[in-house]
Amino acid sequence: DNDVHNTEAKTGVSKNSVRILLSKSREVIGSYRSAFSSTMGMVDLMKQVPFDLSKYAGQLGYIEVVDSTNTGSIGVGGFKPAVLSIPDLGTAEVAERYTRAAEIVGMYKVSSQGAAMKSLLLNKRADYKTRTAAAIALLSIDPAKNSALVEGVFLDISESQLLKEKMAQVLGQSSSPSRFSVLRKGLAGSRRTLQVSIASILVNAEAGIGQLLEAVKLADVPYDILTEVSVKERLNSNMSAAQKAEFSRLSVGQASESEARKALIATRISSYDPSAVGVVEGKALFIQNCSMCHQIKGEGGLIGPQLDGIGNWGQQALTDKILDPNRNISQAFRTYTVTLKNGKVLSGLFRREEGAVLIFANPGGVEFSVAKNDIKERVASKYTLMPDQFRNTISKKDFDALMKFLLATKG
Repeated sequence: DNDVHNTEAKTGVSKNSVRILLSKSREVIGSYRSAFSSTMGMVDLMKQVPFDLSKYAGQLGYIEVVDSTNTGSIGVGGFKPAVLSIPDLGTAEVAERYTRAAEIVGMYKVSSQGAAMKSLLLNKRADYKTRTAAAIALLSIDPAKNSALVEGVFLDISESQLLKEKMAQVLGQSSSPSRFSVLRKGLAGSRRTLQVSIASILVNAEAGIGQLLEAVKLADVPYDILTEVSVKERLNSNMSAAQKAEFSRLSVGQASESEARKALIATRISSYDPSAVGVVEGKALFIQNCSMCHQIKGEGGLIGPQLDGIGNWGQQALTDKILDPNRNISQAFRTYTVTLKNGKVLSGLFRREEGAVLIFANPGGVEFSVAKNDIKERVASKYTLMPDQFRNTISKKDFDALMKFLLATKG
């Protein structure tokens, strides 16, 4: 447990904990939380903790490990005596095999595996990639029969944000006549990132745009969802004349996007308070939000520019780039909208050409390939791959912490 060790004082009580509970009654029969009255050292990161559970022998229980902070982590292992056997394959490898199997079922439309795919899709303990592959397979086998099943998973409020985003993408590429109305239902009450993902799918077709504009009109989503980079470019390209008129009506009285953005940048700069946040918290935010594409001191991705010495940019330039990433874009970091012959629309940063395929990177920094023969149209965007949502998704306090970390990175 390195929670206390990651603080400046290196003393105090950890926010992380380990508990042992009885399965039936959920009674806590053992617990541990590290605490240090004197300075914690590296040697204290690992401790052997004994629990006397003899009075509960024969009863079913479980171990609860709680990681309560984004600045540290906790792990457990080395149980003596062993509480369970270790499988030959790890959970990640098992999930990968199930995912590959589901992809094969979908690719070859193996209808005899329909029941197995349904079971995978509805298994909430399965990996989200596996469940996504199962959904694609079901729609490949029998879209008319299985669309409602996939739509139900998408609308299930107990499902994770990540899975719902994947289900939205699957539905967006399906032929279900109800897909746009179902996606519209997913807008109301959802987190901003999911709303943007759904809106980005709806704007690929007039019918979807109609649903999106209606959702804005009824205040199911805020108007400024239409100004998101991943939404507005295709919205402008795909709107009908009637929809353009409706968009103009909805825009009446709305603050200018550029003016609102300038005001936010000015506020974030003037209210920046480095004394209220820490570099450690800022680094954690960088890892969570930026490191999949950007590298500092050899750690992170290389989709975007390498950021050693980024602190030399200064507060103004960094704030501009984070909150208004499309103001000044290098040609090397423009994205492309790729329309395939089957109607599927993809978006990403062009990376390289490898024989008969083109390699792109998606907004998550993950590379994907597209066969040249499958491409109907490839259009350069005026926008960068860098997410344009941080003004909505990162709080003022988190923004200050991220800024403090970046300004401290000077070489």
